[in-house]
Amino acid sequence: MNGYKIVLLKAILCFIGCRKVNGYAPEYVQCILLSIVIIGQIKLHQQNRYLSQLEGKYLETEKIKDLFQKIIGNFYTFEGQFEQNYSGKDENGNNSNLSGLINNEQTVLIFKYKSTDCSLCIEKVYEQIQNTPLNIKILFISDFQNFTSMKYIKEKYNLKNVMFLRIEDMPNTTITPCVYLIDKDLKITHFLSIATNDIILPSYLKQINLSTKIITN
Repeated sequence: MNGYKIVLLKAILCFIGCRKVNGYAPEYVQCILLSIVIIGQIKLHQQNRYLSQLEGKYLETEKIKDLFQKIIGNFYTFEGQFEQNYSGKDENGNNSNLSGLINNEQTVLIFKYKSTDCSLCIEKVYEQIQNTPLNIKILFISDFQNFTSMKYIKEKYNLKNVMFLRIEDMPNTTITPCVYLIDKDLKITHFLSIATNDIILPSYLKQINLSTKIITN
């Protein structure tokens, strides 16, 4: 039974139990007034809780709206653009560049990040790639990973079919961390900024498999 119904029942019982003294029943009046106050407080609490729920849903909706606006904006900003041919060191410490690592691969998934990026976001990407293996090569581009850390990352997350390229200077205009597809001509497609979008990364990786017409086991 709802709380306010219980209070109302108590008020009724109080009324029945009251005795008229000198033409009025003070106990009855006190019970009724107390019941009205308590019921009003209960109703106010219920309304405040309902308004709080509505506010939470509104804020969550606005957050999702803002998220997808950024996703769509970044997608169309980079879709069809050409990546610069970064030069740096591969995981074995050899001089290399982006085009050399891609070689004749039709499509490669790029994961690009820099030293100032959210470390938790980067860790989540490694975990998602571990949980959703791709049958296309993955190239990690960063401005701070060294030979030792590259080897450690591969072993820790059991990453297969991956490559690393450490560059000296990441352009300030680059949005990181991010993932995107790139072809042998260094053309960018399927760009996704993952600084705050890691929640959709699993779906993104599955879509990458569909887009490249590869089905994972």
